[in-house]
Amino acid sequence: MALQVRSGSSGAFAALVAAFNATRAALAQPGSFVHLDTTSVTVGDFQNLSAQPAVVQAPPTTDSPSLVALCAELSARLAIHFGDTFAHHVADTASALANGPPAALADAIVFLNDAKAKWNAHLTRAGVHLTNDTANAITAPDAADEQTAQDLANTLRVVYAAHIQNALPGEFLALLDA
Repeated sequence: MALQVRSGSSGAFAALVAAFNATRAALAQPGSFVHLDTTSVTVGDFQNLSAQPAVVQAPPTTDSPSLVALCAELSARLAIHFGDTFAHHVADTASALANGPPAALADAIVFLNDAKAKWNAHLTRAGVHLTNDTANAITAPDAADEQTAQDLANTLRVVYAAHIQNALPGEFLALLDA
């Protein structure tokens, strides 16, 4: 039986969004994609909305200040991605980072080693993805000094971008009360 919604009611929008999202989820085939949707940010105004992948905007790190800045952005992006219930079957709360954005090199080393471990666990955590992502695992050694921290941060920046975009083309719709 068809879902019956009164014309012009706010329920019509909710029903259309739910039907559209259910169709997208049905089209996503395990084995073809890691995600149901790309982890994205909405851009534009209310008349010209679009989504763009939530890739890291900070450039690759080359020194201690840029390392701290990149780690701060990685911290925010990973939190968004791990909690993205449009991209995943469920939010990956088990991969929550133990530390917030670092303020200095020593903090960055601790942050990156934790982020690497949580990242690798996230890629194959049961029930989270359509298909486990073995292509974007980090095999680089843990950070121990500034150079290995920069290497690890730059690697995480690259694999994160590849991972979040391995998804069914197009976007889910989220109906907001605002």
